[in-house]
Amino acid sequence: MKILIASTPATGHLNPLLAITRILSAEGHEIAFLTGSAFRSRIESSEVKFFSLPLARTSICGKFSSVAPELQHIPPGLEWLRVACERVFVDSIPAQTRACSKPCGPFRPTSSLPTTCSSAC
Repeated sequence: MKILIASTPATGHLNPLLAITRILSAEGHEIAFLTGSAFRSRIESSEVKFFSLPLARTSICGKFSSVAPELQHIPPGLEWLRVACERVFVDSIPAQTRACSKPCGPFRPTSSLPTTCSSAC
C-alpha cells in the first residue's frame, strides 16, 4: 500500500509518526511524508519520500513570535494561549488542506494518515 502521512510541522506531532513510519515500512508499505521542510533530513533518514508543506508553515518549533508577533504584547494567560493556538494551528489549516489535495508527483497514495490540523487530507 502507498501511504501519505501528513503532519503539523512540530516535533511533538512528528515523533510518534516516525515510529509508525518505521513499522509500516518494515511491513513493506511505501510511505511518503508531508510536513514542514525543517524536518526533511529526519524524514529522509527514515528512508521515506518527503514532500514539503507550503513555505509559510515549514516549522512551528518554538517560534511563536514569528507566526504571531502580537503575542509580544499579550500577557501570559488564556488570551495568549488562544491567540497562539489560532495563529499556529488554525490559521495553517487552509494551506495544509491545499497541500494535501495536490498530487505528490508520481507518488499516488492509496491511503493517508493525516494528523491534527492536517486532518483534511
